Amino acid sequence: MSFLSLSPLSLHLLVNRSHRSFSLHLHRSSTPPPFLRHKFTLPKRTVSSVLQTNDGVSSNSDLCSSEPDNFLNDVRIVAVVGEGALSPLKSASWLDVMSHTAERLKWIDEKYEMLVYTDNIPESNPDVQNLQKVLPTANILLIVSVTKQESVEWIQRYSQNIPNIICFDSSPSLENKLGGLFVTVGNKSGIVSKFNKKTKETMELAETISEAWIRNNSDDKNCGRQVLNCLLDPNCRKALQCLNQCSPVDQVCNYQCIASYESPILEEFSLCVLQKHNCLDLDAKIPEKPYVPPMVTFRDKILSHEMAEDLFVGWLGNLDWSWRVVAGQNPAYDQFPCQYQLFYRGKARDSFWYEPVFQYWTIVDVSEDFSWGLFHYSGAARVAGQSYTGAVLVSRNREYPKEIEKDRLFSALDRCCIKEWELFDVDNFSCKDPPLGLPEGSRLHMTVNPDDRK
Repeated sequence: MSFLSLSPLSLHLLVNRSHRSFSLHLHRSSTPPPFLRHKFTLPKRTVSSVLQTNDGVSSNSDLCSSEPDNFLNDVRIVAVVGEGALSPLKSASWLDVMSHTAERLKWIDEKYEMLVYTDNIPESNPDVQNLQKVLPTANILLIVSVTKQESVEWIQRYSQNIPNIICFDSSPSLENKLGGLFVTVGNKSGIVSKFNKKTKETMELAETISEAWIRNNSDDKNCGRQVLNCLLDPNCRKALQCLNQCSPVDQVCNYQCIASYESPILEEFSLCVLQKHNCLDLDAKIPEKPYVPPMVTFRDKILSHEMAEDLFVGWLGNLDWSWRVVAGQNPAYDQFPCQYQLFYRGKARDSFWYEPVFQYWTIVDVSEDFSWGLFHYSGAARVAGQSYTGAVLVSRNREYPKEIEKDRLFSALDRCCIKEWELFDVDNFSCKDPPLGLPEGSRLHMTVNPDDRK
């Protein structure tokens, strides 16, 4: 195991945790690691970018569309889902979930295409005829919640030449295939599992030190002391080993590893290897998709730069926080209990302090009485090679918008290309007082505030 094998997400979280040039007022849990907050002093730049508008903005369907382009696709995925089958995502249908996944796939790479069909297979159904035509062109067949025997037999008959097949929550008669070979899913065991715990730890340490010692990259030249200190420190070594066990897409696992084993040695390691020298030569850009059109009016007035900052400041002044997070979409940054957000104007002219670190915020909607808001963000940690997007639904007192506001909320989510069933409800019912505070000289609202209601 080597820190070179850590996932981009692990690296991103290490960067996010160890940056010394900012601090963050965001309480994630009753026993959180010390987060940081960030200050921007570039005049008008950060929040004004939220206010950019375009009279020619595409419709929501265009913004989130995954229609095939004119060029050939490098990868074609065909998904077949059980008709009427429900997913574990707030009982949303698998058809909706996979169709939405197909849309999001285009944001990652335009040359990736995913076509979604149900297993409703009467020969008279034109969709089945289309499915029969596209199956021979598929690089990957994804089968989700297909259990009807008729459907199983049909898929087996027409998928014989597809090189890669992935099945889950489906009939056991349907088999996984990788590179043209059928794959049997079973219990995995190996020689390592037969060693006792102490022997395994010793071997892992030896392997880790050996890999680090023989490597002749810039991390050894510039950060040799920090690397060796981390490898020899039991706590720091456990952090790297823990991260190495996480799936690259398991953001919660990565976060828990760093939160569980944080230490000055781990911080020194990440500062040198990732930030100071960018030893892994990683890069990332803020995602351009989806384009989320910003809110342009508030209380019947054109949204100005000052008004936008006031909306972020929210309830601060009346309460000890700007907003409480009700629900969030990103599993790494939004799905933790007891979240308090704090936004305020700094003492310096044109400075604005806010959470989090390297994010581009868009005000999607805020109700006229400040009872709720929806903020979308996108960001990138360059030296961690990690880009990301997400959204938070916020309110004054941790409560969901009233039923009468649901249509407006769903419309705002649509503009973010987010479905309501994607949101994770934040646990806000066992929260202690937030450890928040304002630096001396901080400023709050300038134009509008919650007390200025019609």
